Amino acid sequence: MQNQKIIHIIFGTILIIIFGSGIFFTINPKEQLKKIKNYQRQSDVTELIDLMDLYAKENNDEFIKQIYETPTLMGSSKGQVNICELLIPKYTTSLPFDQNMEGTYYKNCKDHNLGYTIAKDQNNKIIISAPNGN
Repeated sequence: MQNQKIIHIIFGTILIIIFGSGIFFTINPKEQLKKIKNYQRQSDVTELIDLMDLYAKENNDEFIKQIYETPTLMGSSKGQVNICELLIPKYTTSLPFDQNMEGTYYKNCKDHNLGYTIAKDQNNKIIISAPNGN
C-alpha cells in the first residue's frame, strides 16, 4: 500500500512536468519559434566563420584583404561577396543559408543568396552576421 502511494506520487509528478512543459510551449509559441530560428541562424553563422577562418589560415589571409569593413551580403549576385568557390569542395560540400528569410537559397557556387553578411573589423577579423535575426 505504501509503495503504491509512492508510485502514484512519482507518476503524478512526471505527468505534471510533461503537461507543464507542453503548456509552456503553447502559451507563447511565437517566442519559442523565434528562439528556434535564431538558434539555427547562430549555428549557420558559426559554421561560416569557422570555414572562413580555416580558409584564411591556409591561404595567408589573402581573401580577407578583399572584404570591406561594411557588412555585405554573401551570394552570387553582383555586389555580393561570393565565398563559395573558396570553400567548396575543399572545406565543405554546401553553404548554409538563412532558411527563415525570403529569397535565400543555395543551389551551387554560381547561384546562391545566403542571407548572411560578411565584413572585417579593424584587426582583419572576419565578422559574419544574420541581419534578419530576431
